[in-house]
Amino acid sequence: MDMTSCPILSPSIVLSPPLDFEYLSLSFFFQAYGSNGGKDGTYSLFAIIGDLYAECTKRSPLFLATCALAIKIAGLWSQHDVNLVLAHRRYAEAVTCTKEAIKDPTKNKSDELLMTALILEVYDDIMTHWHASEGVAEFIERYGEITSLTDGGTTSDSCGT
Repeated sequence: MDMTSCPILSPSIVLSPPLDFEYLSLSFFFQAYGSNGGKDGTYSLFAIIGDLYAECTKRSPLFLATCALAIKIAGLWSQHDVNLVLAHRRYAEAVTCTKEAIKDPTKNKSDELLMTALILEVYDDIMTHWHASEGVAEFIERYGEITSLTDGGTTSDSCGT
């Protein structure tokens, strides 16, 4: 069917939402790695991000660090780093915002800032140690698991940025 001859659809109607690689990467990241925990009561580092992430602003260190990691992981899964520049940009922004948050006495002891530091560490590890011979899933699993967290783990601080 030719869309130009369709009486219902006008050329001004968008047939699909524009593809935003950052949004798609975040969606993939949380769907693939943000599970509710393992059968043995352990949680992945990535499974506990969700609650903190949901309360953050788009300029918070946690939001920016999570974006950087999600974009990098999506690039690894796609077999080429088409958005490496965007991942590095988000990483640099996250580091800058983290340095500012560390100076703030109300933010420097927050769960959000701790999680940001962990996410930035995973990003650094991926950039430093990931090899093509190692599968992405195995790498993320290895660096994402925290076996000491159980169902009793809670967070007390929300993103105040």
